[in-house]
Amino acid sequence: MLQNKAVKNILIILSAAAYILLAVYNSLMAIALIIGVVLFLIFLKQPIWGLGFLIAVLPISNMDIFNYTFADIQGLKPFNLIALIVIVSMLISKRANKLPAMYKVFLMIFSLAYIANYVRSLPYIKSIYSQMGQTDYTLMNYLQNHFLKGLILFIPFVLIIMFINSKEEIFKLIYSIFISITILSLLILYVYLFATPDKGDFENVRAGFESVFQLHTNDLVNFYIIAIPILLVFAIHKKKLSLAILSFLSLFIVAILYSRTAYIIVIITIPILFIVMRRYKLLPAYIAALAAGSLLIPTVLQRLLTGVGDSDLDTITAGRLDNIWTPLINELAKKPDIILFGGGQNYIYEMEASKNQAMLNVGHAHNMYLTTVIDSGSIVLVILLVFIGWFLYVLSKSLKNIDDKLTKDTQIALIIAVISYMARGFTGGFIFPDTNNTFIWLSLGLGIAIANIYRTGKASGITNISNSKADLKSTG
Repeated sequence: MLQNKAVKNILIILSAAAYILLAVYNSLMAIALIIGVVLFLIFLKQPIWGLGFLIAVLPISNMDIFNYTFADIQGLKPFNLIALIVIVSMLISKRANKLPAMYKVFLMIFSLAYIANYVRSLPYIKSIYSQMGQTDYTLMNYLQNHFLKGLILFIPFVLIIMFINSKEEIFKLIYSIFISITILSLLILYVYLFATPDKGDFENVRAGFESVFQLHTNDLVNFYIIAIPILLVFAIHKKKLSLAILSFLSLFIVAILYSRTAYIIVIITIPILFIVMRRYKLLPAYIAALAAGSLLIPTVLQRLLTGVGDSDLDTITAGRLDNIWTPLINELAKKPDIILFGGGQNYIYEMEASKNQAMLNVGHAHNMYLTTVIDSGSIVLVILLVFIGWFLYVLSKSLKNIDDKLTKDTQIALIIAVISYMARGFTGGFIFPDTNNTFIWLSLGLGIAIANIYRTGKASGITNISNSKADLKSTG
């Protein structure tokens, strides 16, 4: 294995040569190369910074600035390059943990199922692109825009369970989540205040956000569903004004994203968190803040109460029941092979209900579990749910070994965050990697890392292990 110093020297020589060539051919690529080399050298020295940087840009990774294609070379995009730099710096600078067999089995099954989804979708992908109104189909375009992007979004989970082995590193990554939420919140707030003319029309507000972030508001809100419990734990323990402000800002952002499911989940999640943490004194303040918030933003209350007292289930489910779920389920009932094994990625576009416009023109079933059945089949769905359930069991079991109150409450928040997203799955979301579910895999990864650290009942059980290849040289 090359030592870090040798890697740096080789990199600088190759970069200098590449820069000379690129400066003539494409000045933008030359600048990007310089930035990439600087980032690599920094992340090589501080690999956790690199992973934290990747986490920080995950929610905004669909924005145009991260998806510019350099020199029209497929896959050569800022986000992909950042991920590559992070992965390489981690592999060079950190020593991998020894993963339990169960984790290896999960990664193998998950990867095979993910790859199978895309392989099985290849025969009809041109038809899918046509239905999506896109005319730029090529195999490379499909693989790098969808398949590769999904793999990259899953990478933080893999890196965390493989390389993170100290409480300090975990907390640094959690603060990266807070930085990520801060960036996302400020951008959303800017769009809402200065680029949204009719703030009372939630459809207009949604359209404005979607045009900027290339994500539906139902997808954007997933970041907050997962981050808010963790953020509240740190705000309570650290008692920092910045964390308190970010907590209130996050709740405000949830309010203006107008997701009824998110409203319900957040409203229920917060008191559950306080009760499990035994912070009962915070409950009256929470109820008062909830009441004040509903009065200050009346459109939120109207949105939340949509369908309440109505016996029409389709109204309650915002049109999902009659216009999405029922047509899909009726067709699936006639296709037992699809129920068992699925049809491949985006198979919903190949279903007669979609082709014949018997349902709304949507790219997924607006139900995480139904979407997974359509794409991958019920067998894969059950296997993945068993693994997620097992992960939650591991996280819950670790609580009895954690003697640090902040870490214990963080683990509780991570468990609640995962369960919240699973509940959110009944009205949307995905299990396989997608931009909107990156934080769910982060939460699981961080929870697993905490469980591993405290597995022996002592936090020092793993932190004393040398986690840097440079450390090995110094002790040898």
